Amino acid sequence: MNSNLLPLSSLPTLLQPGALLTLESVTGLCIEIVSGRLWVTEEGDRDDHFLSAGMRHVVLGGGRLVMEVDSRVPVRLLYAQTGQTEGRRAARPDATLASNVARSTSVSSLQVSAASDPVGA
Repeated sequence: MNSNLLPLSSLPTLLQPGALLTLESVTGLCIEIVSGRLWVTEEGDRDDHFLSAGMRHVVLGGGRLVMEVDSRVPVRLLYAQTGQTEGRRAARPDATLASNVARSTSVSSLQVSAASDPVGA
């Protein structure tokens, strides 16, 4: 068993300005920004994504995901495991993840690691 596996509920919901978070193998993870601005880059995705409050990002690749706070204020986040593996990555949500997380019956495990460099650097 990999000791780096953490339950979804263990992911940080508050990132301070300048904070960097790297996640490994999180296909289907949906990240919703509650407040602040977040820079997201995903291994295998040529585009970087800048998300602000009310936006979300679904991880479609199976590699490394790097998120960095891109604001002078902390970023508040919500997470949900969607099972989605294709389609649009970033969008404004029809409904917030808070209601989806409340209805969720299972928690997925994710591999989390610390990193000091963005993907592809």
